[in-house]
Amino acid sequence: NWGFDPNRPEDPQTNPRNFQILVLMTRPGPDAEPVRVHYSGGTATYAPDGAYYAMFDPETMNGYFALIRETGEMLMTTPGDWNTRVLVHVDDIQGLPPMDHEFVHVFGINVANPAYDPAGAPYYDDINGNGVEDAGEPTFSERHFLGHPDDWRSTFVEQYYRKASDNGFPRPEDIDFGSDVPRLRNGDPLVPRSFRPRLNAFLFGRPNVAVNLLMAFNPPEFFDGTRALNADTPLNPFTVMALVNLVFESVQNVEGTVDFDGDGPQPPRRELIQAHYFIPPVGDPVLLLLSGFGEMIGK
Repeated sequence: NWGFDPNRPEDPQTNPRNFQILVLMTRPGPDAEPVRVHYSGGTATYAPDGAYYAMFDPETMNGYFALIRETGEMLMTTPGDWNTRVLVHVDDIQGLPPMDHEFVHVFGINVANPAYDPAGAPYYDDINGNGVEDAGEPTFSERHFLGHPDDWRSTFVEQYYRKASDNGFPRPEDIDFGSDVPRLRNGDPLVPRSFRPRLNAFLFGRPNVAVNLLMAFNPPEFFDGTRALNADTPLNPFTVMALVNLVFESVQNVEGTVDFDGDGPQPPRRELIQAHYFIPPVGDPVLLLLSGFGEMIGK
């Protein structure tokens, strides 16, 4: 960390001794070397002894890399101002032959997922606090928490908080991580999001298992739409297992009082939560059912 202050206590957030960064490599595989460049006159030139590493940046998804020295000093037109960092497109690095590769896993950076459908995300931010998902309230694939209740930065800040001014997403470069309270560099406060589960969040666990069991051990007329389950419905042991599986794998919406962030800023509240019925010492009801049939057969 180029800006590490030895006269202040070492702190992983406000005064870390070291940073971990991701850099561009010459090729895939364990024999790769970091891409290093010399930078002069606005041109980056690849060289094994170059003064700068090509560091991953939020703009890397568009092909751009920041430049950083081995000592941790980032190249900026105005030292200390992240917004003036020098970005170099990978195709503009002189002497670095491009190689096309296909990857199935990407680590360390955020990339666009064209198949993502926000209509299926299990959580939303209840901005107006009315307990209903309204138009414009963003959805999320997971609920974010504070790692430490006394440190507002101990979480995925860009997702956990929203801007107080317009309820928008804060950009990492705009966040004042050195502040004692959550805010942007311009003083705009950040407020915790109110994550709530959507109605589709926990409706079914693995319904295909139950459906497959029901279809395997029942005749076609069982599904003709004219039958109901009651005390007179004849059921074989396998049908019973399928029905129990359907209940215990699909009925998971239960209202309860929850406080997801513990001592954090969000208060306890009543809401639908995901419930699991396989709780000791009761055990798995399907296995209990099987053991019951086994005892009956043994007798």
